[in-house]
Amino acid sequence: MAVPEHAPQRQTDPNPNVDSSKEGHQVVEKAPSVPLRIWQKSGLNLGMLAMMFKGALAPTIALALYQSTGFADTYATLGYLVAIMSILSFVIIPRAKFVQMMLFNIIGICIGFCIALLSIYCSVQARAHTSPQPSTGPKSSSGGPSPGAAVAPYNSSASAVCAIWLFFNLYVSNTLRASRPQLQFPVIMYSIFTNVASTYAPQFATMTQGIAFARRLIEAFLTGFAIAIGVSFLVFPLTSRTVVFKTMTAYIGALRGALKAQSSYLESLEDASAFGITPQRDEEIQDTNKKPRKPHKQKKSPLQLSPEAQTLKAAVANLGELHGKVTTDMPFAKREVAFGNLDASEISELVKLLRQVMLPIIGMTSVADIFDRVAGRRGWRTHGDNDPDHPERSDIVKDKEKEQWSEIMRTLHQPFEVLTEVMDQGLHHALLTLELEKRRARQQKTSSDTNGSSADLEANGEAVKPGDEGFADFLCKKIDQFYEQRKATLDIWCRQNGMNMQTEKTPDLKQPQTGPDTAFTDHQTNQRRLYLILYMEFLLWSTGRAVLDLVKFADSKLEQGTLSKKRLIVPGMKRVKKWISAALDVEDSSADHAPDTNESAGMNIVIGDAYQKSKDPEHLPPTNAWQRFGNGVRTMSQILGSQQSAFGFRVACATLSIGIVAFLEDTQIFFIQQRLVWAMIMVSIGMTVTAGAGVFGFIGRIAGTGKTIQSASGNID
Repeated sequence: MAVPEHAPQRQTDPNPNVDSSKEGHQVVEKAPSVPLRIWQKSGLNLGMLAMMFKGALAPTIALALYQSTGFADTYATLGYLVAIMSILSFVIIPRAKFVQMMLFNIIGICIGFCIALLSIYCSVQARAHTSPQPSTGPKSSSGGPSPGAAVAPYNSSASAVCAIWLFFNLYVSNTLRASRPQLQFPVIMYSIFTNVASTYAPQFATMTQGIAFARRLIEAFLTGFAIAIGVSFLVFPLTSRTVVFKTMTAYIGALRGALKAQSSYLESLEDASAFGITPQRDEEIQDTNKKPRKPHKQKKSPLQLSPEAQTLKAAVANLGELHGKVTTDMPFAKREVAFGNLDASEISELVKLLRQVMLPIIGMTSVADIFDRVAGRRGWRTHGDNDPDHPERSDIVKDKEKEQWSEIMRTLHQPFEVLTEVMDQGLHHALLTLELEKRRARQQKTSSDTNGSSADLEANGEAVKPGDEGFADFLCKKIDQFYEQRKATLDIWCRQNGMNMQTEKTPDLKQPQTGPDTAFTDHQTNQRRLYLILYMEFLLWSTGRAVLDLVKFADSKLEQGTLSKKRLIVPGMKRVKKWISAALDVEDSSADHAPDTNESAGMNIVIGDAYQKSKDPEHLPPTNAWQRFGNGVRTMSQILGSQQSAFGFRVACATLSIGIVAFLEDTQIFFIQQRLVWAMIMVSIGMTVTAGAGVFGFIGRIAGTGKTIQSASGNID
C-alpha cells in the first residue's frame, strides 16, 4: 500500500538506535509548535487577554482624542489627566465594584473641587490684603497652568495659605484612607486633584482665573471617568454576578476534588504500611556512609503526612481560597441590577449551602492529623524492639494495632466509596440544575423517542443520573443506607475488643497484664479508636446531608420556574440602605483595596460592632446633652492620637517636603515648569501605614518607571 506524501516517514528512518520490533507499538506524538509552547508557559487565556485589551483601551481612547485640535485646545496641558483618570478607574473590575468605586470617585472629586475653590478664594484674598498696589494686569508666563495663561507675580501670603490648605487636605484624606480601606482609590484621585490645584493656586490674582482653572481641571477628571464608564459597560462587560457564578462553579468543582482526595486518603489507610516510618527516618536508616549519632544527641524526625494526606490538605486549602473569594464578591453581586434567574436572597442561600458542604470536608483534614499523631505516639514510625521513645512496645504489638486499624478501614471502604460517589453525582446534579454547567448530549433515548425499545429500558433499570428528576430521593436513599451500614463497622470494633453487639456483653478487661496500667491504657485506646471511627462516619454523613440540601434547593428552584426564564433583578430599598451604610463603615483591610496586591497596609480584622467600643471604667454612659458633648470632645483627642491620624500626618509632612518648593519665590517657576507636582503625587499615594510595605511599593514603582523610560526612549527613537 502506498504511503501518502503527508504521512510521517517514521518507517524509513535510517536511525539504527530505533527498535523496529517496538516501533509498530509506539505512538509518536507531534511536538507542539513554538508559539503553542510559549502560550502554554505564559499561563494566559482568552479571558485574560480580553481584560488586558479592555484595560489598555481606555487610555488609548484618551490619547487618541488628544490628537484632535479641539480636544487639545479645551484641556491644554491638563489633557494628560484624562488618560491617567481612565487608567486609575480600573475598567477591568466587575460592574458592581466599578459602579461603587466610580460613585466614590465622582463624589470625592466634587468635594475636592469645592475645597479647591475655597483654597483659591483664600489665596486671592490673602494676595489682595498683602498687595496694596496691584499690578496693572496679569502677566503671561510659561510657568502657568497652560500656555498663555494669565498668572500673577509671587506672593508669599498666597503661597502660605495654599500650603496650609494642602497640608490640611492631605492629612484629612489620608487619615480617612487609613481608617476606611474601601476609599483607597477615591482618596488617590482626591490627592491628585488637591496636589495639582494647590500648587497652581498661588499664581491666580482673581477668582475668575481660579474658577476657570478649577473647572478645566474637574472637566479633565470627569472626561477620564466618562471614557472609563463607556469602556467598562460596552467592551467585554463583566458583571459581579458572572464572577460569583463562575467562582461557584469552581467552588463546586473544588468540593468534588476534595471528596475524591478524601476517598483516596481513606483508601490508603487500608494498607498497614500507611502507618510506616517517615521518609526522613528511612534515609537515616539506609544511609551507611554517615556515622550513627549518639543516642542523647539524636533528634526526633518531624512527623510527615502521607502523599494522600498532603493532597487532601492541598485540596482543602484551594477550597478555602475559593470560599473566601465567593464570600468577598457576593455582596457586590447582591447589590447589582442585572437580568438573570437568581435574586440576591437566593444567591446568599446558595453560598450558605455550599459552606455547609465545605465544613465537614475541612473536618476530614483533622482526621489526617489525628492519624499522624497517633502513629507518632504509638511508635508506629519506628522498627525494632529498641525504640528509645517506646521501650515497652514491640514490633508485634505495633503491627497488631496497625492491622486492626487497617481491618476497620477496609470495612469502611465500600460504604464510604459508594456515598462519596453519590455525593459527587449530587454536586454535579446541582451544577446542571442551576445551569452553572452546560448539559451534555445524552446517549440514552428519552421517552419521547419513538424508536426506543424495552431492552434499553430494562438495561437502564432504575438508575438515576445527575440532572434527572427524582435524583434527590435517590441521594436520600443512599445516605440512609450508609447510616444503616455503620453497624458493620461497630460490629468489627466490638469483635476486636471482646464484645458482642447482639448480647451487649461487656468485655473482660482482667487479662494478663505486663504493667499495672495496661488494661486502663488499652481501654482508653479502644475508646479513642471508636470515637474516631464515629467521627469519620459522622463527617461523611454530614457532608451527604449538606449535599442533599443543596440538591433539594436546586430542584426547588427548577420546580418554581425560577430557572426557566430570566427576569430583571433590582435590589430593594432595604438593600440599598444597607449598602449605603456599609459602604462607609469600618471593614477588614485587605489587599483588595491596595494599589497593588503586594502592597497591603497590614491586616486589620474587624470582628463586629460589639467589639468596636469598649466600656470606659472612668466614665459612666452619658445621660444628658452636656455629657454627650463632653464625650464628643474626648473623642476628638482619641481621633487625633490614633494610628490613622499619625499616618495622615506622616503623608502630609512627606508630601510638603517636596511641595515646599512650589511655595518659595526662587523655586516656584522651576517647580511648575518641571512638573514636580508628580513627585508630590507619588509620595502621597505611595505611602502605606507600615513602612516595609511602603518601601516595597516604592521599589516596584522605581522598577516600573525604569522600564517605562526604556519603552518611551525606544518610541522616541
